Parts: sequence; C-alpha cells; structure tokens
Amino acid sequence: IDFCSASQMSIIQLLPVNDTSVNDNWMDSYPYSSLSAFALHPMYINLSQVAGSGSKAAAPGDSKLRGIGNEIQACREALDLPSMDYEGTVKAKQEICKKLFFLQKDDCYADPSFVEFLDANAFWLAPYATFCALKKVFGHSDHSSWGSMKNASYALVKRMVTSVQDASRDLDPESDFGNLSRDLLELFNPKVGNKAELDFLVPFRELIAYSCFLQFHLSRQFLSVVGYAEERGIALKGDLPIGVDKNSVECWVKRRCFRMEVCAGAPPDYYSMEGQNWGFPTYNWDEMRNDSFSWWKQRLSHMAKYFHAYRIDHILGFFRIWEVPSSNDEEAINDNTLLPGLLGCFQPANAISRSELDSKGIWDIDRLCKPYITAELVEEVFGTLSAPVVDFFLFKRHHYYEFKESFRESNVTFWMDNAKWGENFLAFLSSDAQANAVDMQTTVEKVQKGLRQILQNVVLLRDVNCEDKFHPRFGCLETHSFKALEPWVKEAISEFHEEYFFRRQNDLWKKNAADILPKLVEGSNGMLVCGEDLGLIPPCVPSVMKDLGILGLRIQRMPSDSSQEGEFGDLSNYPYQVVASPSCHDVPTVRAWWEEDYERAKRLWSRDLSKDGESDPPPPECKPFVVKAILDAHLASGACLMIAPLQDWLACCLSGKYNTVEASEERINDPTNSKHYWSFRSHVNVEDLCGDEELVSLVRDMVSSSGRGR
Repeated sequence: IDFCSASQMSIIQLLPVNDTSVNDNWMDSYPYSSLSAFALHPMYINLSQVAGSGSKAAAPGDSKLRGIGNEIQACREALDLPSMDYEGTVKAKQEICKKLFFLQKDDCYADPSFVEFLDANAFWLAPYATFCALKKVFGHSDHSSWGSMKNASYALVKRMVTSVQDASRDLDPESDFGNLSRDLLELFNPKVGNKAELDFLVPFRELIAYSCFLQFHLSRQFLSVVGYAEERGIALKGDLPIGVDKNSVECWVKRRCFRMEVCAGAPPDYYSMEGQNWGFPTYNWDEMRNDSFSWWKQRLSHMAKYFHAYRIDHILGFFRIWEVPSSNDEEAINDNTLLPGLLGCFQPANAISRSELDSKGIWDIDRLCKPYITAELVEEVFGTLSAPVVDFFLFKRHHYYEFKESFRESNVTFWMDNAKWGENFLAFLSSDAQANAVDMQTTVEKVQKGLRQILQNVVLLRDVNCEDKFHPRFGCLETHSFKALEPWVKEAISEFHEEYFFRRQNDLWKKNAADILPKLVEGSNGMLVCGEDLGLIPPCVPSVMKDLGILGLRIQRMPSDSSQEGEFGDLSNYPYQVVASPSCHDVPTVRAWWEEDYERAKRLWSRDLSKDGESDPPPPECKPFVVKAILDAHLASGACLMIAPLQDWLACCLSGKYNTVEASEERINDPTNSKHYWSFRSHVNVEDLCGDEELVSLVRDMVSSSGRGR
C-alpha cells in the first residue's frame, strides 16, 4: 500500500483470500476452490497482532506470551524460504494461534467488537465453524460420508454449538443460522463449562469456538488494512471464484443449489489443449432463483466489507458453464481423479436431438458416441506396444476394437496416477518388471497417455440428463473417428458442429446471463464489477457486459477477437470499459513470456514497439527497457484500469537488480496442470520497496506520464 501510494498507483488486485482448507495439505494452495465463500484463509493471520491484543497481552513478564513471541520469530525465520511452504506455514500459524486462543478466549466474551462480529457474521460463521469441527473429528471434509451429519440443518448446528436439541427447528431454512450469534458467544463465557486441555479433539465445542476466534482476528486485521488503504487513496480489488469445492461448507448447507454430479471447467483454449476440469460442482440456477439469489447477495455484501472492486472469475460461466461428468468409480473418486475438460460440454445448451440426427439419416449413434478404435489408430498411438495393448485392454468387433468389459465402465481410472491396471499390465507384459523398473514406468506412462487419447476419440457426447440428446465433442472435426466417417455423414456432422457452437446457443446464453448477472451487479454494494472474459467468447458477451457496466479484461498476447485484432490485441483501440493487463497469474510474466516465445515477442516488438527506422531485432533476453516499453504501452491505452503483476513492475527497474531469479520461477499458476502447487513467493520483501527511490521514481514517472497519476 505504501509503495503504491508513493508511486501514484491507485488500486491493488488480490487473488482470492477465502479459506481453502479442504484437504489440509499442499493442494489447498489453489485459491479458487473454497472451503467457504465467506471465511478468510488462516494463512493470512498476523500472529504478532493477535498476541498483542487482549488483556493478557499487556501483562508484564508474562512467560507464556513471551514464549509465543519467541516461537513466532523462530517460525518466521524457518519459513523464510525462496518459495512458499504452504503446509508448513499453515501448520505453524494454526498451532500458535490455538495457544493464543486458550490464553485470550475469556477476554472475547466482554469485548464489544467480538460481540458485534458474531452478530454480523453468525449466518455463515455458525455452519462454517461447525463444519470445521466436524472435519477435524471425522478426519476429512467429504461430508457425504458423515452419516447422519452429511446434511446441515439449523437443528444440527444448534445441537453442535449448544449441546441442546431444538426439535422445533428441524425444518428451518438456512437463514436461521444468524440467530445463533448469542449461542456462539456463550462458548466464550468464562463462567460456563470446564477448562479444556490443549487438545483440539476434546471437547467439540472448543473446536467451534476456535474457528470463531480465528475468523474474528482475520476480519479485524483485514478491515484495518482496508482503512489504511483508504486513508492513502488506494482501492482494493478482490477476486470472486466461479465455484466452491464439492466438500465445502456451501455444499454441506445448500446442497440442492449445486449440481454435484458434474464438475465445472473450460473447453480447450490458450491455456490447455485438453481443456480444464476444476473439480468443483456447477450451480443449480433454478434453485438459486427460487430464493431470489440470496446466497449471492450475502456473499457480495460480505465481500464489500473488504473490497472496493472485484473480479468475477470466469464470467463466461454465468452465460454458460463447461460441465464435465464426475467419476462414478469409487477408486477414482478416492484418488480425486478428474476426467479431462475435453470430454465436457456447455450448460445450458440446446443439444442436438436424436430426431435431428434421424432427419439426416444418422442412426448409428453408438458409432459416434463410443471411442472409434481401429487397428491403424492403435498402431499410430502405441507403436511397438500395439499388440500387448490390444490383447490386454481391447477385443475386436467387426473392423474395429472396443474396450473389454472390465475396463469399459471404469476407464476413468486411466486418468489416475497410480491405478491398479498399470501394475497388472506390467505383469502381463513382462514377468521381469522389477529388473526394468525405469523402462517399465516409462512404458506405463506411454500406454496411459495413449489410452486417454483413444478414449477421447469420439464425435458426440451424450447429454448427462437425457440419453436422446447429444453435444458435439469440442474439436471433434479433427478426430480420427470423424475422419473415418463416410463423406455424407461428415458433411452432416460438420453442419451440426458449426450451428451448435456458433449460432444455436447465442440467444439462450444471453437470456441466461441477463437473468443472473444483474442480480450480482445490484448486490455489489457499490463495488466496481470486473469480469474475466478470456477464452472462447460467445458473441453475446460484450454487449451484456457493456449494458451492465461490467469491465472486461484484455491481455494483449491473448486477443479477444484474433480475427479482427490479429496475433496481438491493439492497445490503441482498447475501449474504456476494460482492464488492460500485460499478464496475470495464469500466464507467464512479461519477462518469462518474452524469453519462452521469442519469435512471437519479436513480432510484437516489430508491430507495436520498435522505433521508426529501427531494423535491429530486440534482445532475446528480456531487458528492463523491454518490459518498461510494454507496460508504458498498456498505461497509454484507453482502458479504464491498467493492472500489472508485481513481478512485471519489478522487471522494469532499469538497473535490473530485481531480475536475479529465473523468469520462469516468477509464474504463479500453470492452468494446464490440475495439481499445480501454488508456491510462488516474491524474492523481494514488499516492505523494502518504499525505500527504493530508483523504483519508486521510475513507476511514479510512468504512471504520471500516462495521465493515470493521482
């Protein structure tokens, strides 16, 4: 905040800050799969501030607090690593915060700010704290296996908080959770209950109280930061994830509002040729509409406490969402295996009916919906392994192959990393697998990749809800299956494909967004609304966003309409109602992109950045003057906002002193990897930036020269 204020910048954009502690391991580093849409992540707690609050904080010579202070410092030093140790950080903070909880718990009962916090937040805090306690007791967050507690209710949460059964409330709606604020407060009454030892499995109510204590301090600290930013004229921009995890509080409390049988994702695009599967359920908009989108209104109202603007992650999902079937294979579910995004389809969508196919003379539906596996395809994909692959996995039917019965219903296991079929195949292939472990592992990986490839070799996908409706598989016109069809069938399928993706859905998707997005804008409590509208953009999207005053996002190397703009977006023609960004968390930084894709980078330089008469190519190493030129061009665009990652601003420093790490190490996320570890940590302490007059002056001059200065 101080750095932005000194350099005349006016807005800071954050990644999602919600609690993602679904798995209690490094996988929770992914910030877009929330355990709760309301709770803040414990990772962000400032323990020194917690230790400095409460009546016991001021007690001179308090050995316990002094010991905790030493523990905080020791952890800070141990975790001062080049990259983020997510598990180590969360574990250390939780352990210390629990000790502070027991020291300061009694103070909360008489603290007016704590009482006010409970009154304002009990509607989400009561079920969240109860969920966290149950998760601790059961040892996992899969609430579908919690027996009689698998579905939340007012009566259940009331009983967990108070140990009192309230039979009169068995059928009450979720809104009643807000009535539990005083019951939550009683958990902190020093005159009630026995003191517990430092064991968070017993008693259960202490677990609930701890979550309330932690969220109170997180909220208070965040609100203090908001006030500090406002005093300096800095706005904070939050991030609204498109979904929540299937094992989240929301799915426990409002299961009917989610389509648990499918996963949200994205079709193949710039980020991933196989598409993306994010693993969380999509929304049941009919149910949400029935209660006037109350959950969304509460979510946005809560968000407005902390942010002045927000980014709607994957705003295209409010027009239509890409749905991928969930696995029904128990082994795959336990392994958290996800089918590739390529096997998904848009919802809502006007599917192709069986009668439409009949009208074109297409009756052999199985030929189009099942993987079409010919000897030529097997040879092309598996090479010298073709014979054993056929013998182990397939059987011949007419002139093509099908999967054997044992693999037909559970072929999702081919996307598992350590499935049993691999071990069995090795035993089938060679009795001396141990002697060639390295070669055999390579063999399994090759076979697994090939099996995935042929399983995706389909033309049509059956609709999840109706077996007589069909969706063209994305990119099906390039499949081996399509190319093997008779010419007249190919012509008919091509017509369906073109009409399905580019004409049939537009009115439906526009109507869907026009029904949902205005409710979000209305409930934004004055926050500026921005939408991440990258990817395959339907024609109806720009007009709907413009009419609602929602800012779009433009990344120059990913033009929204390459047919008009060419290989790169035209910064000089950016409309006012967009955010211009040279890069973001999902793509390489400017420096990394330049060095990874130098041929493209040269074309950008030649088109937009080279001076008249300049013939020499730019350097293959992305020098500071190159990054500065790119950021200057973005600042000069007509976009309402220009937001660049910190890494790009640091790379502008003309001395190059901040370019001391490999450019590839500065990337935050790799969307092509569903199990990416979000471990990026800046190699520069942001607290030190204000003292760097070289950088501050440079950025201030860039901002003021563009006319964007404050």
